[in-house]
Amino acid sequence: MKLVWLEEAKANTITSLFRLYHTNPFTHIYIVYDMTYYPDRTKAVLLVDDENNVVGYVMAYYSGNKTFMHAWNTGANTLGMFLGRLYGVDSIVLQLHGSSTDSAEDFARVLGSYGFSVEIVYYLDMAITSSSPFKPYYAPRVKVVRLGREHAIDYVDLEASRGRTVSVSDAMGILESLRCYGAYVDSVLASIACTYIRMPEAWLIGNVYTRPTHRGRGLAKTVTSTVTAQALNCGAKPFLHVEESNRVAIHVYERLGYKTLKARPWIRALRTPR
Repeated sequence: MKLVWLEEAKANTITSLFRLYHTNPFTHIYIVYDMTYYPDRTKAVLLVDDENNVVGYVMAYYSGNKTFMHAWNTGANTLGMFLGRLYGVDSIVLQLHGSSTDSAEDFARVLGSYGFSVEIVYYLDMAITSSSPFKPYYAPRVKVVRLGREHAIDYVDLEASRGRTVSVSDAMGILESLRCYGAYVDSVLASIACTYIRMPEAWLIGNVYTRPTHRGRGLAKTVTSTVTAQALNCGAKPFLHVEESNRVAIHVYERLGYKTLKARPWIRALRTPR
């Protein structure tokens, strides 16, 4: 076995990554999507065997001072080597996959040794698959639309209802890059659901949120149902992540036909002020 940085990987090693993705898109969609569409923001160190096949990796996608990372079938020592090349990062969200899920505490210790305070939380991977038929739902008298630039001001107001400050220009960018659907009630954007990743094989659904004043009306279920239907109509399998403690959201997704695939540890890490 040897470690190879993504930019130095041979062609057959990259090909093996795509084979992994087609075998299990829910696990490997992140590295394939990011290195394909955002190569300048993506770094990875690959564990390869004697035939140059990938058998493990740690990857990172950079977004400002935030970094989203994934470790699959590697130990915490590989993460340490990776962190040595990270600069100016104050926030990390690290998802563990495969055998790496058994070493959450070790990964947390390594992050701590690099000056991060850490929290381990568990998320469920949920999906609509051939064994879990989709059960669509649409709340009565609710208008659901695909959101675009013209809805930016409404989106800014919605985000403010959960304590987030988003500029109109940033809102336009978000609505252009993510396929988002919104539920309007009395001309108020009350609930949204978006897609973070869209690939032919799978769509990752997220950013599901309903204003506190409009909860209990089936709006989150309606917008999630709309995005789910779009994914299925495109031939993709919809999947999402939900914190294990969020029983209300889990119930909503189960009512739509989503099934839990597994529970996995995520590590949230913030740079400790000096």
